[in-house]
Amino acid sequence: MSTELIFTLVLLVAELGLIALCRVKLKQPPNPHRPRLMPYVAITIMLSFGAMITAAHSVSLITGKQLLPKNKMKGQ
Repeated sequence: MSTELIFTLVLLVAELGLIALCRVKLKQPPNPHRPRLMPYVAITIMLSFGAMITAAHSVSLITGKQLLPKNKMKGQ
């Protein structure tokens, strides 16, 4: 196992843990005397996007092939 793969998997687990923490904070009822200072929905969206990119990167590290988009041209 390479150090890059280990670092990527640790980062993925950290992102998933932060997503779970944001979900727990969002499920709590709002306190009218203390407004929320963190935009948990925006943080969850950014962490989800980062987790998808990190998961794709870890797949490319495990398989040894870079993930490329499939381009479809007209007429093929």
